[in-house]
Amino acid sequence: MLNSPVLDTAIGLVFIYLLYSLLATSVNEAFSTLFGLRARMLKKGIVDSMLSNTERKEWLWFETLKSFFETILEPFKLIVGYKPISKEKLGDKFYEHPVIKNYGYSNRNSIPSYISKENFSTILIEVLKKYYQDHEAAVIAYVKAKKVNVNLKDAPSIIKIYYLVDYLLSPAGQALIANFKTQHTDIDTETLEILQLYLQKSYQNIETFTKQIEDWYDDSMNRIAGWYKKQVQFWLFSIGLVIAICFNVDIIEIAGKISTDKDARDKLVELAIKEADGLKAAGYQQTSTDTAATPKAKLPKDPLVQYKSQIDTIKKQLNGQIKEANNLLAIGWGDYGLKRDSTLVSKEYAGELASITKELKADVTLKVPKDAKNFYAQKALQRLYDDHWIKLKAYYVLEQSTNARKLLGFLLLAFGVCLGAPFWFDLLQKFIKIRGTGKKETSGNGSTNPTPETQPVQVTVNSNINPEAVG
Repeated sequence: MLNSPVLDTAIGLVFIYLLYSLLATSVNEAFSTLFGLRARMLKKGIVDSMLSNTERKEWLWFETLKSFFETILEPFKLIVGYKPISKEKLGDKFYEHPVIKNYGYSNRNSIPSYISKENFSTILIEVLKKYYQDHEAAVIAYVKAKKVNVNLKDAPSIIKIYYLVDYLLSPAGQALIANFKTQHTDIDTETLEILQLYLQKSYQNIETFTKQIEDWYDDSMNRIAGWYKKQVQFWLFSIGLVIAICFNVDIIEIAGKISTDKDARDKLVELAIKEADGLKAAGYQQTSTDTAATPKAKLPKDPLVQYKSQIDTIKKQLNGQIKEANNLLAIGWGDYGLKRDSTLVSKEYAGELASITKELKADVTLKVPKDAKNFYAQKALQRLYDDHWIKLKAYYVLEQSTNARKLLGFLLLAFGVCLGAPFWFDLLQKFIKIRGTGKKETSGNGSTNPTPETQPVQVTVNSNINPEAVG
């Protein structure tokens, strides 16, 4: 066994990263389930990316925050009956289809987080057929003007869609789409050109056209999955930073504690090995892929049940290894500066603190220990914290967090959490494996644990001991 303080320190730090990465992932999953972030990302991808040429700024961090606040305010919009004034897009019509509505679990989770490529192609073709019915007269007139010998009344659906797209790309069709006074669905030029390309490549064969639509959907889902992963990384960083501040998880301070305190280091390594064995036994390595974090993944029928399960997981993590590691390393804010005169107390509460101290000294019923130092000052500060505990504690945390070194320690945890729990789990396993396979001392002839020259060599005849196990 390779017992190295440097290796054990590394194992301890990786273990801390793993614990808080697991916690951040659970918080993110609960948040995503509660607000349907997967489903909303999938809808944005279909409505604003595939079926529209909307400028895609939503993947930037400020647009992610904007989307978050829009999600929070959406229930209030429904209550007051708010509806934005804008042209209805083709993607909106797609999501109004009964099949899509049937996927929704409730009013709050009314859009699906997963749509199969078969359903996508079927619904899109149905929407285009309905669009043709709304514009049939104009399309027929357009075909007659072009002197095309085709009877659209009795033509197959693929022919109708072909000439519908051709009409909408014509000047007359573009004028119709550009007219904001119409109540028709808006189909942008880029989407029409994509559909026209697939229609031409399919040679007006509905099966071939359907297959090309499905391939288009698969390619788009790969991009949307990448966008969602970037969004997840943003949330993991934000959650990691909040966790670091709330629990005072300063990686620099923790590294110093582990490297200098042998007892704490040994116990932390023991916890790390136990946690790694438990996760491995639970099949974490096989199930910790990123596929579950993409909009392509299916959710259970009842998101509320999944949300409650995720909350239970968070509680178990907080009361399990995280609590044990925090107690071992004394992580936390302690008494929030109760035992010292903080800046806020000196500036804003100096008068109130003096008044409380005077009141305590005048209290004849108060028993003062003979050997107590600064009894009245500590008692007055305790009462002040009881009266203004929210502001005083929050100010103390903020005051300490603005320290450059401590802030760097918090940021190191947040950036580490972004790498994901699977990364830290794999790294922890590698370190534990290295620790358990240290070099053994060998003699000049290559045998292990050589017998000292001062001791005679004993030969056992007919021994059942395996020679390789000696030593």
